[in-house]
Amino acid sequence: MTILESALKTLGYISLLFGLFTIITTPPGILGGVVWLPKLWAGAWAPILALMGLVGALCGLASKDYWSLLAGMLGVALGIQYTILVTRPPVTR
Repeated sequence: MTILESALKTLGYISLLFGLFTIITTPPGILGGVVWLPKLWAGAWAPILALMGLVGALCGLASKDYWSLLAGMLGVALGIQYTILVTRPPVTR
């Protein structure tokens, strides 16, 4: 495995990690302050994280590394889900 291949597969894991920050709630106290910044970053970069996950998943598929494929696809799903959630129009009554 080359360094480039490893780096591309790592994108799937990074996408999954920050995608998880989009679905967790910020806890109170000091831990909330620690979680807040990565959660803010993940929310702002959710579409880019979804693309990163796609690249990681495709690289995992090409090299038959199913853990990278799974991590990348979960990162894609979380990024797309969050992007759809925050960009849909508000419900008015």
